[in-house]
Amino acid sequence: MQEYIKVRRTDAERLRVALLDIGALSRGVRILHDDSYVYIPVNNIDRQNIKKLGGDFDFEVTRRGDAIERKVQQSYAERLSSVLPKKDIDEIAGGYEALGNIAIIEIPERLYKSPKGKKIGEAIIESSRTIRTVLAKAGPVSGRFRTRKFAFVAGKRTYVASYRENGCTFRFDVRKVFFSSKLSFERKRIAKAAGDHENIAVPFAGVGPFAIEIAKAHPTSRIVAIELNKHAYGYMLENIGINKVGNVAPVLGDFADFAEKNAAWADRVVMPMPKAGLEFVVAALHIAKQKANFHLYTFCEAEGGTDKVFGEIERIAADHGRRAGLVSARRVRNYSSSEIEVAIDFKTW
Repeated sequence: MQEYIKVRRTDAERLRVALLDIGALSRGVRILHDDSYVYIPVNNIDRQNIKKLGGDFDFEVTRRGDAIERKVQQSYAERLSSVLPKKDIDEIAGGYEALGNIAIIEIPERLYKSPKGKKIGEAIIESSRTIRTVLAKAGPVSGRFRTRKFAFVAGKRTYVASYRENGCTFRFDVRKVFFSSKLSFERKRIAKAAGDHENIAVPFAGVGPFAIEIAKAHPTSRIVAIELNKHAYGYMLENIGINKVGNVAPVLGDFADFAEKNAAWADRVVMPMPKAGLEFVVAALHIAKQKANFHLYTFCEAEGGTDKVFGEIERIAADHGRRAGLVSARRVRNYSSSEIEVAIDFKTW
């Protein structure tokens, strides 16, 4: 009898990725499904670890006797262990970020500039059905537009990703824009939280993921996506066309300036710019109606930081003649040993 985790179809992919990350996914057995549920095969199951993955969706562990074996490619870790000594493997950050045809790895410069780097890249390509290019991070995120330098490692020499998530496709040059696949769940969550027939402002829109996913989920809503980086704006135009969303109005320019000219327009404001989220709360309040919903992303201290952030939001709102109420606050990811990125949903009246 094979053990499976039974989960609703809407949560299956997120749980599959999480199980893969902790090594609990049984790669030699096919995933099964019926009309409402997906059955994900697991092995070496630690129920406490599985329980921690639950988050905000329901699942149950079950057994089935109709398991179907499948042929699997050798995993990245398996291939890596066959081409590199253990001391080199220990220096490599676990896993990689997959952006469609491109994989992003984080390894020491001495490795990605040596023949060993190519071996690492080839191990990824040979263990994946979709990845054709491997790039290495060659510097920190920096500058006004939070971009990063990358070094070519292996495969087809390109820096343009074609990435699909939540039923949408996005193209972008990884060197010229900021994009994180780790926000996939947040984009789905916000698209679900938004309503029909809303006016929605998305400053710091980047190549358009938040705006486009909301637009697809709510075709009767009007979304304005504001972006200052001309490269990101160009890709946003392309992505609007790729995804055939006619209810997104792209704007190239500064959010504060745009908000000043479009007061009391938005029912909802989405602010996916954690480095400067709090700096633009005034602009967000200005573009929003008196009664509105907000989704703000920011970095804060891991201990007690969320309360401090919302306290600041309340103060700013009060200074502008409004009251603010906390709807929810959730940890998005760890940013450093002492800081986290949080998503704060609040409303005003």
